[in-house]
Amino acid sequence: MRTYLLPVFLLLLISCGDGSSKKSTPEGSSNMSEQTLADTCDCSTLQIDSLGNHLRNGQPFTGTCVSYYDGSETKYLEKNILNGLLHGKVEYFDKSGESLLQEFYEDGVQKRSGNQENGLTCDCSELQIQTVQNMSVYKLDDVPFTGKCEKHYENSSQLYMESSYKNGLLDGYTVYYNKDGSTILMEKYERGELTSSVH
Repeated sequence: MRTYLLPVFLLLLISCGDGSSKKSTPEGSSNMSEQTLADTCDCSTLQIDSLGNHLRNGQPFTGTCVSYYDGSETKYLEKNILNGLLHGKVEYFDKSGESLLQEFYEDGVQKRSGNQENGLTCDCSELQIQTVQNMSVYKLDDVPFTGKCEKHYENSSQLYMESSYKNGLLDGYTVYYNKDGSTILMEKYERGELTSSVH
C-alpha cells in the first residue's frame, strides 16, 4: 500500500506546481510572462518612441537588445530593457569585442557608477553614505561607487582631500593636502578597512 502512495503523491505535487506558476502571475503583467529578461533581439527590430520607450510590435519590450557593426557579427552595443525602459547595464564595444564604456540605468534614468575604464571622479559631496553591516557604503546615484572623489579648499582649485572607492567601499588611498599642495596625511584602505596611515 505504501509503495502506491508515493507515486500518487509525487504526481499530485508536480501537477499542482505546474498550474500554480501560471495562476500567480499578477493581472496586467502578461508582458513579463511572455517575455523574460533572457529575451534577446537585434536593436534594429525595436521602435523607440519620443519618450525613449523601446517597443516591439507596439508593446513595451523587456529583455536585451544588441546592435552589430555593419556587415559583421561583432556587437558594438548591448542594452538591458525592462518594460520598455533602459534598466541595468548599457555597454559599448570596440571591433575586437573589448568593452569601451558601461552605463547604468534604472527605469530609464542614467545612473553614474564610475565603472568605466578609468573610473569616475566626482565631488565628495555628491556621494551618499549608507551603513550596511557596520560598513560605510558610498553610492553615487544609488549605485555603489567605483572611482575617486575630491574635495577642494573653499574658493580654490587646490585639493583638500581625494579618496578612492571600489564597489562602494573605500579601497586604495585617501590623501589630505595642505593649501600649498603638500601631503598632510595618507591613509590606505582595503575593502572599507583602514590598513595603514602615514603622517
